[in-house]
Amino acid sequence: METDRNLANIGRKTGISGQNMQHFVSNSTWSGEEVILAVENEVKTHPAFQEAILVLDESAEEKSGEQSAGAGRQHNGRLGKIEMSQVGVFLALVTPNVCIWVDGELYLPITWFEDSARKACFSDQTRIGLGVGQTHARASHSISGRGYG
Repeated sequence: METDRNLANIGRKTGISGQNMQHFVSNSTWSGEEVILAVENEVKTHPAFQEAILVLDESAEEKSGEQSAGAGRQHNGRLGKIEMSQVGVFLALVTPNVCIWVDGELYLPITWFEDSARKACFSDQTRIGLGVGQTHARASHSISGRGYG
């Protein structure tokens, strides 16, 4: 898996300049949620995904500090140990030839909110203190009404 996932590298792979990629992400007026829903609607009707399975994946990314949302000392399966990490729970549709992300949740450990300034800045108070299993359930439930089996 590539570890240098950034706009410059995406631009190199797609033949689009990193500056154009940055402009698209930062300055375009498109709604990320609407783009995801449009792709989702295409995927649900595309023949390649009619036999797809829904895969739940908990992935961790090692972090060097606590400034990233949800970063903290927690189990990182990629490293096989407790380390400063950020953990996400992702759902993907998978076929033998294609894998496409359809939803995800960032796991936010309760310890991340011990800093009252962080807690005050967080708008979704219902997620504070959810365990990883509950985060799995939230991610699964969020797509249940959107046409996925």
